[in-house]
Amino acid sequence: MKKINYKETILYLFFGGCTTIINTAVYAGLYETGWMGNIKSNIIAWILAVLFAFITNKLWVF
Repeated sequence: MKKINYKETILYLFFGGCTTIINTAVYAGLYETGWMGNIKSNIIAWILAVLFAFITNKLWVF
């Protein structure tokens, strides 16, 4: 019988949640403080979140 390993799935879900937190925190930090407008804040938050997801998935998940 084949042993099921959930390590990759758990890491993927964990870092996906961290990515969501980073996206929300960066957006709120830029927009709510009045530093940038809505669209610019969203673009920067998205770029940083995607970079975080790419790096963590490359290094620790897959």
